Amino acid sequence: MKLMTLTFIFLSCCSCITFTAEENAKIKELQEQGKTCTAKSPTKAALFAILPGGGLYVAGGKDRPSKQQEDVIAYVSFANWATWPVSMLWAIPQSYIDAERVNNKELLLQNQDLLNHL
Repeated sequence: MKLMTLTFIFLSCCSCITFTAEENAKIKELQEQGKTCTAKSPTKAALFAILPGGGLYVAGGKDRPSKQQEDVIAYVSFANWATWPVSMLWAIPQSYIDAERVNNKELLLQNQDLLNHL
């Protein structure tokens, strides 16, 4: 039981993309202007999360992941596989949220590139 609890805590914390307060304000401002980025489909990521590791694959960024990110994806995918079908309880919402955050990160990067060209 301890191992399951530790695994759940690890999975809850390891794949988060965080934004600073300034980035959150900029994202909100861009969304209010009607700008969006749909690089990743949160619904598609959530549906693929039914398969162990599928949501992580779909929600991943467009750039090749670093070695550390590859290791995290491998560990989380293995943990999802080892605890399937229970893993769907956290994998589906996690994949949906991760895809939304990847879209917000891409939105920031796209608009940062536009500002740099001006």
